[in-house]
Amino acid sequence: MTIAYNVYSTKDYNKFKHFLSNREVSEKHVEKLISSEGFIESIPYSPIKVTPSLRILDGQHRLEACRRLDIDVHYIIDPTSSQYEIKKFNANMLTWSYTTFIKHYAALHQETYKLILEIMQRENILLVHLNPILDSCAKRSSWKYNYQLKNGTLEFTEKEITTINDICKKLFPALKECIASKGKDLCKPIMTREYLKAFYYFYSEDRTTFNEILQKMKICSHLFPYCGTFESAKQALLQVAKWKTPKTSMKGLNEQHQVKKVSRSRTKVARATA
Repeated sequence: MTIAYNVYSTKDYNKFKHFLSNREVSEKHVEKLISSEGFIESIPYSPIKVTPSLRILDGQHRLEACRRLDIDVHYIIDPTSSQYEIKKFNANMLTWSYTTFIKHYAALHQETYKLILEIMQRENILLVHLNPILDSCAKRSSWKYNYQLKNGTLEFTEKEITTINDICKKLFPALKECIASKGKDLCKPIMTREYLKAFYYFYSEDRTTFNEILQKMKICSHLFPYCGTFESAKQALLQVAKWKTPKTSMKGLNEQHQVKKVSRSRTKVARATA
């Protein structure tokens, strides 16, 4: 059965509201619409779709383009649809990134996706850096993990959630310290998928080695080579764990410690005689 909708038009762009579960407006896509041939002529035949409360289900980029061109936006009111169908409406339009899917399902209060978004924001990392950890913890094939992530069916047990949170709180601050110490260019390889999966392996299978790697990677003399496989990344991280601090360095560290100790003693004496 075909449903007929009335088509309305307006220049009151602010009357429309966005769903948090919809993707963010892409500046690039808006500019592409504005510059595309025949866009203005097509507007009456391509209305945006909204709910009875004027929340946008489909067409937020067209709305923004109309706003900038100062032309009427045409819209239809669909009383049968909800925010849970936004992904369906957008499936054949601008491609959604995995991060968009994360934000979409997090806004729909799905706990796994809220956790992923929280970690990304807390550690200030991209999904591409978190994915190897999630993928490893999920213990399922990459294609199945990606399929579940996009379809809103990705779930973790309480134990897995605890593991993901703990490793992220330890690993990513240590990686940032390493990058700050050695420079971004030298540390690019350790942010690749192979290394991140290797970090997860040591965390889950050999916590002592994992801690050794985190402590030494910012001061060791080893370079981090690009590794094409998980096994080669494991071996590279093992070399970091086995690295021995040179005696001269240890001597220097001990001397610094003694200087600080004497300085503190003198400060105490000065305060006592003041």
